[in-house]
Amino acid sequence: MVNHRNYHRDQSDGGGHNIDRSSTLHNPSLNLDVDGDFQIEALRDIKRGDQLHNSYNQCHDITCDDIDTSYITSSIFIDYGFVEDYPRRFAFHTDNDEHDPYLGIVVEIVSDKEMNFILPSSPSELNEHQVNWLQDELEHTFQKKNKTTERIERHKYQHSNEDNSDDDKQQKQHEAYMLLEYYNALTEAIELTVKSTTTTTTTTTTT
Repeated sequence: MVNHRNYHRDQSDGGGHNIDRSSTLHNPSLNLDVDGDFQIEALRDIKRGDQLHNSYNQCHDITCDDIDTSYITSSIFIDYGFVEDYPRRFAFHTDNDEHDPYLGIVVEIVSDKEMNFILPSSPSELNEHQVNWLQDELEHTFQKKNKTTERIERHKYQHSNEDNSDDDKQQKQHEAYMLLEYYNALTEAIELTVKSTTTTTTTTTTT
């Protein structure tokens, strides 16, 4: 498996993934079979010993079409068990149909201080229901985060004097740490999104 990475402006090596399926670069209309044979082509010069990266959701492959707003950070975490580096994308389904991202909000978290709206294109397009939903979801995420932290601390206390060579115990502890990392990323995303709506509301009011 090739590691995942998307473009970020602060990456010193040019950023983003450096390989993709070659046939779709030359013929984007080609409908590749996901399980079929394919070739990999470099997107830029790669030095000997450099790490190869592919994008799991913002690739050029035809099989990646329209997944950049639906196969996001949470999807990668569920399927592969890690929280991707910046930029991260989150979808908040503020209405009933969780399979339709256009009924909700999709944001891209660029850093711990910066985010962009993808759907809708501006926080000013959010309605009151969506803003209230985000605030409630932030509280729920805080609760999940705190419970996971308590679970980790409890596990440390219970097994501090025990033999920690048990693979099952170590696996559960690792899963708890990864879950906490995900909740930290999710909390950050919601906080930045809520902050952007608050800033927009304040600006509109003073104007």
